[in-house]
Amino acid sequence: MQLRVDEYQELEETIYASVVEPGLEVYLLPKKGYRKKYAIFSTKFGSIDSHFIVETEKGEEELRVPHGVAHF
Repeated sequence: MQLRVDEYQELEETIYASVVEPGLEVYLLPKKGYRKKYAIFSTKFGSIDSHFIVETEKGEEELRVPHGVAHF
């Protein structure tokens, strides 16, 4: 796992980023002076995303999902 560090001096913040199996992007933004911790899960999936090409053992296959799936 390779760690990427992005520093934003004008904001005095540093974001740590990595990609874990099976390709999930993970970001960590430590905030000085904060006690609470929050986690957010977000995907690149929305109302117009209903057709995908996925890698399978057989090669690439087409996957279509019903409209409205993004709301679940």
